[in-house]
Amino acid sequence: MELSEEEISPPAEQRYVAFCDILGFSNRIISDFSGTVRLYNEFAKFIAGADYIKADVTIYSDSIIVSSLSLVDVIQAVNALWFIAQTHFVIIRGGIAYGRYWQISQDKHMFVVSDALVHAVKIEKSVGFPMVMIADNIDIPLNLWVSRFEHGPIATPLLHFRDRNIVNPFGIYWFASARGRILTLMEQSPGHEEKYQWLLALHEAIANQHDLVPWGVVERLIKMGVISRRTEFPSEDGEASNPS
Repeated sequence: MELSEEEISPPAEQRYVAFCDILGFSNRIISDFSGTVRLYNEFAKFIAGADYIKADVTIYSDSIIVSSLSLVDVIQAVNALWFIAQTHFVIIRGGIAYGRYWQISQDKHMFVVSDALVHAVKIEKSVGFPMVMIADNIDIPLNLWVSRFEHGPIATPLLHFRDRNIVNPFGIYWFASARGRILTLMEQSPGHEEKYQWLLALHEAIANQHDLVPWGVVERLIKMGVISRRTEFPSEDGEASNPS
């Protein structure tokens, strides 16, 4: 007899789930296994020592799963993973979705079933550039966008770039060095130049203090009096616009 969802123990939760792929990691495993293990150790030490990472993080081979009841916790965790990735000259790509999440641990085994994870994997497969994209159907709280105007585009964990809501891959502690690292990666992988050019364009938009917030959200914040109207609003593509 099939059990109802209410009869399943433990019950499934509604969670935000990120699935990220560490790009180029499979090749590293084959070409430099010892170096890859050292990098894994760095990931493990960083995650274990970062008290501000509240979400659950699982890393296996070149895949990362982050889950939490809080969207903010997932975004902050992914932003932190971007830091440790870039400092080791790797980048990540992924998606964040919301839905049912069921997990159980028995002895040394762990079992996970999640439609949110399935959707996050589909997003990761569909995006063509090194970004961690938030599903379009996730309702993002206004206060996450307000952070952009309070702290600037470098420090805020969430950005809107080229019609997509993404986790900020940069931060105040590694923004200055990030451009050089991206250029180095592009030189090492000329076949993927377009992907790195996308990341460089985002870096430039942040450096030039573009809004990187959906225009509809900017309108709402103006009407609410949270921010004041300006004569020009740089679009997420870096070109100034003057909405009526």
